[in-house]
Amino acid sequence: MLFTLQDVAGLLLAMALAVPVLALPGALFAKVTGLLDFEAQPAGRRLMVATLAGLAFVPLVASLVARFSGLNAALVAVLVLAAGGSIVVRERLIPGWTGRTWAMIGAACAVFAFAVIDLAWDGRLYPSLLMVDLVKHAAFTRSIVETGATPPADPFFLRAGAASYYYFFYTPAALIERLGFGAIDSRMAFAGLIPWVALATAGLADLVYGKAGFARLTGERRVPLLLIVMSTAGLQLVFVVMFWLKGETWREQSGWLNEMVASFLTSVLWVPHHVAAFLAAWVGLLLLVDATVDNPVQSRRRVVQIAAAGAAFAATVGLSVWVALGAVATVGLWFALSLFERRFERVVVIAASGAVALVLIAPHLIDLSANRDFGAFPIAFRVRFFALAGAISGVIGGGESIIRLMLLPLNYFWEAPLLVLGAFLFWTRRRTGDVYGNDVARLLAISAVASIFIGSFFAAAIANNDLGWRVLLFAQFSAVLWTAHVIWPLWCRLSDRVADIAMLRFLPRPMVALAVLGLLGGVHDVALLRLHVLVNQSHSEGQRHDAAVAFDERAAYGWLSHSKAASVVVQHNPDVVRAFAFGLYGRQRTAVSDLHQAVLFGAAPGAVSQRLGALMPLFKAGSTAKDAKRALATSGVDAVIVTSRDEAWRSGTAWVFKSPALLVRDNLRIVATGDLTDGPPR
Repeated sequence: MLFTLQDVAGLLLAMALAVPVLALPGALFAKVTGLLDFEAQPAGRRLMVATLAGLAFVPLVASLVARFSGLNAALVAVLVLAAGGSIVVRERLIPGWTGRTWAMIGAACAVFAFAVIDLAWDGRLYPSLLMVDLVKHAAFTRSIVETGATPPADPFFLRAGAASYYYFFYTPAALIERLGFGAIDSRMAFAGLIPWVALATAGLADLVYGKAGFARLTGERRVPLLLIVMSTAGLQLVFVVMFWLKGETWREQSGWLNEMVASFLTSVLWVPHHVAAFLAAWVGLLLLVDATVDNPVQSRRRVVQIAAAGAAFAATVGLSVWVALGAVATVGLWFALSLFERRFERVVVIAASGAVALVLIAPHLIDLSANRDFGAFPIAFRVRFFALAGAISGVIGGGESIIRLMLLPLNYFWEAPLLVLGAFLFWTRRRTGDVYGNDVARLLAISAVASIFIGSFFAAAIANNDLGWRVLLFAQFSAVLWTAHVIWPLWCRLSDRVADIAMLRFLPRPMVALAVLGLLGGVHDVALLRLHVLVNQSHSEGQRHDAAVAFDERAAYGWLSHSKAASVVVQHNPDVVRAFAFGLYGRQRTAVSDLHQAVLFGAAPGAVSQRLGALMPLFKAGSTAKDAKRALATSGVDAVIVTSRDEAWRSGTAWVFKSPALLVRDNLRIVATGDLTDGPPR
């Protein structure tokens, strides 16, 4: 229970400290740039815009300052910006929301906290399924704190080079951890930013909906509608049930069945750094729209907006290089269209912002090139994977790529049926008199085309297809607004009369069915974050969860972090697809993390394979202290952790139990490399 209470307290404190780290500096940036008419917005929307601006600029500022002057200097810089923001806005960031709205926000935060924290009871620990990705987020945040600068040391493979791969989002999390003075661990420091990403995402959708000229009707009910559309999943839940009825294991997440198009709800929970990159890209686009001749401003403000747009695009690259590719394609198409239309002043504005972005992101690109063993090119040409295409190809004996190409529309409908139908209705029901022609509306269309093209025909070649999954955020966002516009008048009529909710007579029945199914899928995925151990004792990689071992691992890493016997490098058994405890709870480096994550952030695949080959046998039955000591010392390991999951423990391997231990628990032993022995000394 103590671990659970620590997580709750740490999460609440981290969410509060995001105000000076994110919202207040964002308010200063929003006022200076005039982002989304910041000054004219009511307090609730002003807070959304401030958070949006904070996500677009603070990661860049903090990461650049930390790179050249260290993390403490970055903290001072951000707090100075926060002081300026507090002077600018005073009390005008406090939303005047109703009690009902605050209650709904509080309930959402409670559900989020329940979904992300560890539940500990009677010597057993049940982490959230989010640990599959949270291990990377926590490990990088911790690495920045321990390194004291950016780019951070690679937390998944012990090497001289740093890990220069979308760490910008982790820098504000590291600042929050520093501000917590030990009361917040890296997991909760990162998780404390997630609700703010959700707020900024909702704010962007609401404000761009109006900017694009879609808001023929206005009202506070627009935000709930947008949130519902953004939270809907696809048809996968039907197949999860079908496979389960056939005797297969219940899937913890419905989106894992196919090449995913994750809903914004899922993306915000699992990969908020990618969502933040998408938000930063849209901040840059909106600033460029305001900086053009079509929207006259004072010349000084125009220069500020061009420079700020470049900074936002630079932040996009540091937050997620995959999302940045979609932003680059969008800006490139917009640039070409402006040339074709002979709008040369806009061409100059776009080019100037691009030049600023290149200057600001140059240090990061240099780091990325210097610290990464690229091997093969990280992007591959490939028609988007579709499980059904593979099945058909198996029956007819080949031609899978052609089948994937033919089934692309069905592939996207499978993953996001409500959005596909809503976008189709939007474009087929256009009327000449409607307002669709402004620059923001055109950017919605341009970004959708660019991201669908990239997501359909290119894939990341490193491990997971993060390019194909994350670049589609642009198309999803456009489709969300188009879908909301189609059903907005019907939504207003429906919400005016309670009796109509039961009859649903104002909504097209296919859209109702798809919305309900999608919402059920979203609820399923959130619920299974917590309930995954009830429906499936093994993770998707086949690794069985042992709650007693997990409890002892968290306690052991906590002890190491505060003990005088703490080691510089601690090695666990890396012979698993994903290892978790070392990254979730540890502060020490490890020689090699596991079979999957060790190669993700720049380490040479050959070096990773060699070290895995040297260390994995130590945790097998029959390994000797002499062999273990030699392999661990060669790999730079100071201490080794063995748990009851490991074969060496279960077989009673001598050195595991006869070596003097730094720490002994029921399911775990920590032994210093120099103390390894197969028996008492002669």
